[in-house]
Amino acid sequence: MKGVRAALLGALLPVMTPHACAVAQETQTAAPDAFSFDIPSGPLGPALSRFALVTDHQLLAESHLVAGVRTRGVEGRYAAEEGLRLLLAGTGLEFSTVDTRTHVLARRADAAGPDAASEARPGVIRLSGHRVGDEPAETPVASAYIDPQEVILVTGSRFERAGRAAVLPVQVIGRAALETSGAIEIGEMIASQSPATLEFSNASTHLSAQNAGLSSIGLRGLGTTRTLVLIDGRRTVANSGNASRFGSDTIPAEFVERVEISTGGASAVYGSDAIAGVVNFVLIDDLEGGRLLAQAGMTQDGGGQYHVLGATQGWRFGEGRGHLLFNVTRDHTRRIGAGDRDWAQVPVSLSSDGETLEADLSSYTPGGRFIGYDFWYDEAGLQTDFDIAVDGYDTRSFATISVPRERDLFALKLDYDFDGGVSAYFTGLLSHSESLSSREAQTAYYNERFGLENERIGAIPVDHPFVPEPIRQAALAEGLTGITWRRRFSELGEEYRRNDRTTQRFWAGLQGEAGIWSWDVALGHGRYDQDQLRSGEVNYARIRNALDIEADPATPGGYRCVSAAARAAGCAPLDMFGVNAISAEAADYIRATDRLEVEVEQWTLGGSAVGDLALPDGRAMSLAWGLEHRVDSQRTRGDAAALNRETGYVGVPDLDAVGHASEVFAEALVPVVPDRFDVTAALRLAHYDIDRVGLVGSYRLGGVWSPSDALAFRGQVSRAQRAPSLTELYSGPRGDYDTVSDPCHGVTGTSVGQLAENCRSEPGIARAIAEDGVYEQTITSVYAPNSGNPDLEEERSDAVTLGLVYTPVRAEGLSLSVDLYDIRVSGAISSLSSRALLSECYGAPVAISANRYCDDIQRGETGQLLEMRNRVANLNEIRSAGADVTLDYAWQVSPASIWAGDWDLRILYAYTDRLEQVFEGSDGEVSRSVWDGEVGAPHHRWTARLGVTRGPWLVQWRVRYEGAAIDGHDRAAKANAEDMLFLEIDPWMQHDLHVRYLAGAEGRLQIFGGINNVFHDYGPFLPSGTESGGRRNFSPGYDAAGRRVYAGIRARW
Repeated sequence: MKGVRAALLGALLPVMTPHACAVAQETQTAAPDAFSFDIPSGPLGPALSRFALVTDHQLLAESHLVAGVRTRGVEGRYAAEEGLRLLLAGTGLEFSTVDTRTHVLARRADAAGPDAASEARPGVIRLSGHRVGDEPAETPVASAYIDPQEVILVTGSRFERAGRAAVLPVQVIGRAALETSGAIEIGEMIASQSPATLEFSNASTHLSAQNAGLSSIGLRGLGTTRTLVLIDGRRTVANSGNASRFGSDTIPAEFVERVEISTGGASAVYGSDAIAGVVNFVLIDDLEGGRLLAQAGMTQDGGGQYHVLGATQGWRFGEGRGHLLFNVTRDHTRRIGAGDRDWAQVPVSLSSDGETLEADLSSYTPGGRFIGYDFWYDEAGLQTDFDIAVDGYDTRSFATISVPRERDLFALKLDYDFDGGVSAYFTGLLSHSESLSSREAQTAYYNERFGLENERIGAIPVDHPFVPEPIRQAALAEGLTGITWRRRFSELGEEYRRNDRTTQRFWAGLQGEAGIWSWDVALGHGRYDQDQLRSGEVNYARIRNALDIEADPATPGGYRCVSAAARAAGCAPLDMFGVNAISAEAADYIRATDRLEVEVEQWTLGGSAVGDLALPDGRAMSLAWGLEHRVDSQRTRGDAAALNRETGYVGVPDLDAVGHASEVFAEALVPVVPDRFDVTAALRLAHYDIDRVGLVGSYRLGGVWSPSDALAFRGQVSRAQRAPSLTELYSGPRGDYDTVSDPCHGVTGTSVGQLAENCRSEPGIARAIAEDGVYEQTITSVYAPNSGNPDLEEERSDAVTLGLVYTPVRAEGLSLSVDLYDIRVSGAISSLSSRALLSECYGAPVAISANRYCDDIQRGETGQLLEMRNRVANLNEIRSAGADVTLDYAWQVSPASIWAGDWDLRILYAYTDRLEQVFEGSDGEVSRSVWDGEVGAPHHRWTARLGVTRGPWLVQWRVRYEGAAIDGHDRAAKANAEDMLFLEIDPWMQHDLHVRYLAGAEGRLQIFGGINNVFHDYGPFLPSGTESGGRRNFSPGYDAAGRRVYAGIRARW
């Protein structure tokens, strides 16, 4: 490997010499500046590169002088030349200065070379700071440095090198930015300062049947399943049982050196799923010594307290041939409940016309409600004439705003160099997390349907021994034979779901060189296990058993369940008349507790080779090729009672599935005009053992044109693909609940329009209008199972990206990039949202009996929505288009100024022009679900960071901006849109402050702290009835935690 690396670096000599001379002529004499260095001991090559990035100085050296040499490192604040002298101390090297920013390294005359016997080919390497085309690391202290002795693997390609503009836009979040975020979960760290969005989080998954407590990131608004996540450039197992999505909470942040985010189609390079882009977690390497992190934080309004403790240690062994590195991290984040946030406890909902707020209380009370609204119980006893606006039950205080979670993370890396240029490596990651999501006690009513035969619990017989006399007499007076009832079963306790997740990953491989090729062969394995325990729901079948009672012959005056089988299972008579009327034995019997077990496994075996092929005219064409084979499997075991729909839990069907994929790929980079115009092409062929997929291809063609050292243009066209996952193919209906707004809510006998006519054609709605004069939605949480489809094909995306990178020569430290993108996903594997399904059914100019979308909607006898089937299919198209702008600027202010220090500014701006789903509507015409401009996908979004380092101090201010949005395009299209509340949402900004102080010898102790959401702005109030809000009165795309403070220490040795 060393020989190939040295040869590669030596090849730079013809272009480095004239450029170095040109730079030397342009450089002007200036007073020496002081820089803050934090370069650890280790290989000299990376240390020199880091030095060059910090100081923006150029270093010239023969490659064999650097190969195999180690440095003691340098920490503290020094002038550039003094810092370089300390960095070279003990290496046997010295430097001479060509000008104030260019230095040449050479062997000291009195030093014996540690590489005297090296067979590395001679050559000159040049290390410099930012140039046009570099993907800038965090400045002024660079942490995502480039190792000049290695072929650089920039995300988006297998061989792009430093100093060459990437074809795909790449954002690099270095170690420094990760450390100053104040967060402890890496998904949250990168979402606040990159194009990625945290689509699954502790605040958005509280009611998810399978994903509560999971964190996952996505790109371009295309979802987590169309974003490929890599670890050190390698594919890894998914962390979800219902989709192929990666859990960012399984990676210890302290073990990550940098995160590379490339946007645009990259399936030709990395394979399936890379439609929106690629997120690559690059783990730390070559650390000698240790690091310790201790951090804690809390929110101002309560809940959400957290602490984290992490330790990292690295050693060299075997006379420097081997390197061992490990990390152990443990953290705990507490729950934020609605009781901790005043705005989450406001019991209101938006009216059906969107113009007023209404009281939103539940008619299901802990003591029960009987014979309609005639009788009900509270703590004082039996009451009459129930008024929901006054006597209703407020469930909001029980809601979870953010799910609590505990994590234990372990990471290990092992490398060893053998003779003959072959090295072995091993990477292992193990994570374990526990999360607990809870909500209010659950409910049931007499007409509740359950079981596969759609049975009903039934009314309580008038002669039932537990019926109070006033209720019995009222029923007899009305000629009733049964007592209708509704009740909240508070005696069962709150409903909760506990998720226990374990993920293990490892890769082991060999790498070396053969002729012009650098090769790599690796075996990878990953396994994800989820054990979910749910309790607190009600078992409808057992309620019916417990209501069917008779006199107990063994207990005079007592009662027992009629069914002997039910008695054997613990059945106890159920008395529902009154608060806390249910006995502990009856509560235990009707309480539903179920378990879900998921196991996802992946094996990968692959090999690749990268090399430079000499062309006849002296140019070198870079080539990469390889083979991969992947085996994915999934085993899911659901709960029998839930699958039989005997309980209020959603049923997850059993699944046993295996999928195989074999792939071959090739990539080439041709320097058409060296250092000015490069063309790159990639092709991948993949075969899946899926009937409707089979053999598929992906390609990419792009180029970079640099008309000057200050300006580069880049662009590419690509075809990417995503094969359906095992769940999407083979899963039966997976139970789930959606919170929906019924478009028929508020329809009367005189309402006009197509929607009203379609709604009134529903027998249950017509019956409700006949009895009450209006149909009103009372059930907002609707059973909406998701179903697989074995006839799925792969989805294909065609993407175009065009951009430029500008780094003016005479404005050192300034870099500007602008990129346009247009991604069209055809045959998109998706299902219509519940909102779109309802709209297509009732809003179309087609009778519901002839509308295929209405076939997936089921209503009860009272017209309430009971079920909506979400069938996955290859829809027509999903399109995402927009632009990204990145501005980086680093500069120094003279010590004589009160603003003295090293300053750095970064601004990331994202413009979403189009984000929509296209499908065939119920009338045969093309329909669109438009998301751009809505909450969660505003047209304008940006983040900014301004920091200054002065002596041992670092102060950083960050801003996150979510542009103005609307609550939903469907609402905006209605005739009374101008009078609607919560339709137009104002822009929102979050401000964060971070402060760090370097103490101890050579600044090895960091003391830091900060305030996130300085101005305590939670975001807009979005109640139930809005498209983007809900019963918790907020959208998780904003910041439900509010102002929070944190403090910690980092120690290094």
